[in-house]
Amino acid sequence: MVERVFGTDQPLPRRYMRGGELILTGLIFHTGTPAESEAFVASAAEGGALAIGAGVDHFGEIPEHLRAACRRWRVPLFSVPADVSFADITQEVIDRAIAELGRLRRGLARSRELLTAVAAGRALDDVLARVVAVTGVRCWVLTAGGKRVAAVSPALSEARIDEILAALIRARDSDTASARDAADDAAVGALLAGTSVSDGAVLVVRSQAGGALRPVVRDALVSATDAVVGLDEDRVVALIPGRPRVDELVAELRRQLLRIAPVLNTWVRVGVSDVVVADAIGGAYRSARFAAELGEPPVEGLRHVYGAVIVAAVLCLLITPFFAKVVRFFPEVVTGSIITVIGLSLMPVAAGWITGPATVKAGKATVPNPDYGALDGIALGLFTFLVVIVLSKIEVLSRLAVLLGLVIGTVAGLVTGQVDLSGVGDAGLVALPQPFAFGMPLFEIGAILSMVIVMLVIMVETTADLLAVGEVVGAEVDSRRVADGLRADMLSSAVAPVFNSFPATAFAQNVGLVALTGIGAGIVLFGTVAASGVRTLSKVNYTGTNNLVLVAASVGFGLIPVVAPNFWHEFPDWFVTIFHSGICASAVVAVLLNLFFNVFLPGIPDDPNDFAAAPPLRVQETEIDILERGGTLDPASYEPDSRVEGTRARDTGARPDEE
Repeated sequence: MVERVFGTDQPLPRRYMRGGELILTGLIFHTGTPAESEAFVASAAEGGALAIGAGVDHFGEIPEHLRAACRRWRVPLFSVPADVSFADITQEVIDRAIAELGRLRRGLARSRELLTAVAAGRALDDVLARVVAVTGVRCWVLTAGGKRVAAVSPALSEARIDEILAALIRARDSDTASARDAADDAAVGALLAGTSVSDGAVLVVRSQAGGALRPVVRDALVSATDAVVGLDEDRVVALIPGRPRVDELVAELRRQLLRIAPVLNTWVRVGVSDVVVADAIGGAYRSARFAAELGEPPVEGLRHVYGAVIVAAVLCLLITPFFAKVVRFFPEVVTGSIITVIGLSLMPVAAGWITGPATVKAGKATVPNPDYGALDGIALGLFTFLVVIVLSKIEVLSRLAVLLGLVIGTVAGLVTGQVDLSGVGDAGLVALPQPFAFGMPLFEIGAILSMVIVMLVIMVETTADLLAVGEVVGAEVDSRRVADGLRADMLSSAVAPVFNSFPATAFAQNVGLVALTGIGAGIVLFGTVAASGVRTLSKVNYTGTNNLVLVAASVGFGLIPVVAPNFWHEFPDWFVTIFHSGICASAVVAVLLNLFFNVFLPGIPDDPNDFAAAPPLRVQETEIDILERGGTLDPASYEPDSRVEGTRARDTGARPDEE
């Protein structure tokens, strides 16, 4: 508000100012240099000028360098025409100040009347009646969450309450509100500094609505009389002292937020800490803030993900021909190990398809699944399994065993009430995705680099799957085939974000179906994949090599994510990205050990350990019989075996005391 009008032609007016002035100047002092404009405006701004009115008589118009100086110092500037006197402007400011003073006096009188009524213990409805009598305006008292506290007029409709809340939320905080909340913000500042005066809990609300949600949070915590609600950037932070019932407070806040959700038109995330002692309140704040940020809205993040997928897929598409050359580093000992791990790592998937998930969503909460591992579900899964097994025995139906098993199992589920097709009827016969439904992709270098690592992992896993399918169907998979498969994956991955999807990757579950039926569908019997891997490993030469070490290490690393999913959680993110996939971990370890043992360092050490280099041991039944009869075995006990390369024990059929 303008406190006084100051007419001056001083080049440096600051010494005559008290702050809050409207400066009127004819620029008579000004010779036309930019330096003079800069000095004049700087002096006025430092003196607290609210605005500058410049007459145009001296220059004919306001100089551009004066406008530029006002923009730099953020001082409003307006021109005063030649036919408008500075006296008229001064009188207008005085008249408006007098009118504003009268309005304030009348408002103060009304406020005193209302305060007197409140001090006398009058009911809130009576106070509102006085407001209506004085102002003639209908009046309601609503909480920040839309709950009606008092009214002297007909009840508001839900739609009207939504309109009022929308206006409240979208309005800027008033000066009074800012002053009222200053102490709360200071308390939050103390919290950020790691200090607190009492035990308690911390609640953090994050939203694009920002400070507009502060009254909603305060209203929800009204039962916690000493609660402090302040702001930390775009977060509303509440300090709840003592030993509050946090679950009840959060439930009330949830009700308030759900009430105003239709008018927010944005996301809201809430994080809450446990009740802690005063010394740990800083950690409680970080815990609550982290919880709120875990629920970060997906849309903005998705746009960065989609942009990273596009760039990473194009880059990987360019390196596909070179990447495919690594197929020569996938001999049988490597592919067999990887195929075995694929089969074994998929067994939990097969079991999960039958038992169902361990947890389910109930609203926004995650709760234990009451139907997890139910007997009827397992019975249906085993029935489907038996159908597939029986159909596989019938020559004319063996190729369709899995497909027919799915159909028969689904029909059985319908009969027993275990299949729900209600959602199928709600879908259209044909539906097209909306391109870029979440907005255009955003490109950020950190996200792109991370996605390149992910895509390289996908390429390794896809290469392993391609080799596995080739091994299962008996087809040769050379570099060209691998390149074609990877090229298809990367091309589809580059296009996927256009239709709001994610990178494409080979579906390892289908390898089992290829082994079983020769086709690629998707269901059970992943044990056939492991069996195919064992069959491949049976062709490997273990005599005088370190291949047994290679197989043991690669299979071991591949199964770690299956038996201990959190094994690598303390390692760097890039490492976890690679080794959290059992298939990828097995492929990396197998290739590296094959390079080490069989490419760069061929052969075995001069004095190898038994595990690394001993030939496979074959125990013969004749040997067991001789030892059970109390006999002994020595070089003379063996004779050449024409059936296999090696020898066999000679069985005389006599006991030692009979010879």
